[in-house]
Amino acid sequence: MSASEKRKGAIAYLSLVAIPALERSTDDYDDQDKAWDAYIREWRKLPKRPRLRKPYEGLFGKGTAVDLRQQAKAVAEAIKNHLASLQMTSPVIYTESDYQTDSFIRQFEKLDSISPDSEPYEGMESLFAKLPPVSIDTTLTTKPQAQQKQARITLPAFNGGNAIATRQAIIKECERQGLVLPTQHAYILATVQHETADTWQPVREAFWKNEEWRSRNLWYYPYYGRGYVQITHKENYAKYEKILGLPLVEQPDLVMRPDIALFILVHGSKHGIFTGVGIEQYIHRSLTDYINARRVINGTDRASHIAALAEAWYGKIIVKRLS
Repeated sequence: MSASEKRKGAIAYLSLVAIPALERSTDDYDDQDKAWDAYIREWRKLPKRPRLRKPYEGLFGKGTAVDLRQQAKAVAEAIKNHLASLQMTSPVIYTESDYQTDSFIRQFEKLDSISPDSEPYEGMESLFAKLPPVSIDTTLTTKPQAQQKQARITLPAFNGGNAIATRQAIIKECERQGLVLPTQHAYILATVQHETADTWQPVREAFWKNEEWRSRNLWYYPYYGRGYVQITHKENYAKYEKILGLPLVEQPDLVMRPDIALFILVHGSKHGIFTGVGIEQYIHRSLTDYINARRVINGTDRASHIAALAEAWYGKIIVKRLS
């Protein structure tokens, strides 16, 4: 099996075996619940479950085992969608998500673990071969298929990359969403350069601290800043949950996915989702106000600094140099 076929097998396993198992109506926890608990904690980069805690305890709110499994199912669907989005890359390259999924399937099926130098899904070919193929749809919608009346929301086909690849993806997504001016591109590039501390990767607020520190020191935890633009506060996560049809309130770490983070960066800047004003109010064909454009993101915080970055990026865009 190729890497692509193996990942398809893993997605089929989640779709046809593991996620349906969360529909169990028993209130007794079992090894499958323990496997899901461990998978979700690893996905969220949380500490392992203490031995005396029941599965899902500390992950979600209070409730019966049936209730908690339903909340786990929402996260499981998000994980499956993420794996499906990775299939858009060519050639397929295994990521941390594949190793996490491999570990989960082995725990769920009670299979032997693999050696550290092995590729994910090694030895699972016979397990996957028993499963019928599933349709992998990487297009996310605003509503369930049967009820959908609005236009489909399509995420950008971007799974992350180095600084140059990220800058190219930002400009491409700006154009896709209708922001076509080089001055607009320059300001959004400057925003990402500042908000990500020049890493050009989705980052967490106070990324130099750990999750425990954030939980103790950020009153709006767990809805702290994430992504390319540091989307913050529960109401903003809820807005994009509604727009994308993804469980961002339950699973805020989804915003760290490059495709989701990129969509939110451009969409929020264009439509004024973050502060109520959009970038086209300050940057259009007859006006380039890089100073006040900061109000799209965060008042006038570091406005002059980011304006200077935008000026520099505009010059590079004009001569088509994004290095």
